[in-house]
Amino acid sequence: MRYHFLIVDGNQGKDLLPLLGTALPEYGIDVTVTADSSEALRLLAGKSTAVVFFDMCLREITGIEFLERAKAIDHTLSIIMTTACGNINDTIETIRHGAFDYLIMPPEAATFKDIVHKALECNILNRRVRYVPSSSQMDSPAIGEDLMVGSSPKLMDIWKLVGRIADNEATVLIMGESGTGKELLARAIYNHSKRRAKPFLAINCAAMPETLLESELSGHEKGAFTDAHQQRIGKFEHCNGGTILLDEIGEMSLSSQSKLL
Repeated sequence: MRYHFLIVDGNQGKDLLPLLGTALPEYGIDVTVTADSSEALRLLAGKSTAVVFFDMCLREITGIEFLERAKAIDHTLSIIMTTACGNINDTIETIRHGAFDYLIMPPEAATFKDIVHKALECNILNRRVRYVPSSSQMDSPAIGEDLMVGSSPKLMDIWKLVGRIADNEATVLIMGESGTGKELLARAIYNHSKRRAKPFLAINCAAMPETLLESELSGHEKGAFTDAHQQRIGKFEHCNGGTILLDEIGEMSLSSQSKLL
């Protein structure tokens, strides 16, 4: 599948085009460049676009105005603001209004590659979010396992966050009421991370007696206790390099949480 990028830049994309050519070798991309923000909005209305670079130094339209009009056309867009004119405060303000990120021009190659890769992944995730009106459609094989139902601005924010943290090595805490899709969200992070080739395991901490939980997670050696007749590999070791979801971790006793930490 090919993805379309749009560069709205008074410098005709001279700093961005060479970097784009090497930043996403695993994706097929097409790039359109324009210095006219009005033309850019017309292009967005006529063609499905994944990522937009918008030059904050353009005078005919503000970054916030462009964001609002572009997002009204396609709310899944990942819009990266660029600036070489030093107006960093305005650029940061656009982040509060929905920009994915910003770049100071000319960008460092490593920084550019990281931001543009996450922006594209975020767009791909956003486009996976569908409104499913019936359970029969929800069971359709065409719909992925990481489906979350809805397309509200709040859910879009969640997918944007998933795109940013999917390749991060940090521990992630997911909070929400029962039935809101916490495990689906955990699987979405896993499916789009570098760990997706390794196992994903979900452990319900509330459903397991405290006496068994430690052994289940960490394993044990033969003879470690009375009924330890053979060595048992723990879930952490089994899941090494992958992702482990500790569901209902708040139900784990404080002593077990301390041992886990």
